[in-house]
Amino acid sequence: MEGKKAVVVGVSDRVARRPVRDSARAERITCRLRIRQEECVGCAACPAVCHTLALRMDALVLVLEENLCDNCSLCLRVCPVGALYFE
Repeated sequence: MEGKKAVVVGVSDRVARRPVRDSARAERITCRLRIRQEECVGCAACPAVCHTLALRMDALVLVLEENLCDNCSLCLRVCPVGALYFE
C-alpha cells in the first residue's frame, strides 16, 4: 500500500486493513448492494469477508452501511441463501 494512507480497524478478534477514501472518490461510488432481510439467515458470512466493514450483524439482523460499500461483490459470493443482490 505504498503511497496510500491506511486505517487499521479492529473488529472483535480480527483486524481489517482498508485504504482511506478521499472524499472525491467516495462521492462517486454508489452502493448497489441490497439485502433481502426475509431471506437472510444471520450466518454472518458476509460481514466476515467485507474488507470495507460495510456489513455488520446487529442482534442477528444484517446491517449495511452504504457509504462504506465499494461494490466488490465478495459478500454476494459467500451468501449461502442468496439474500444479497445488486440493484
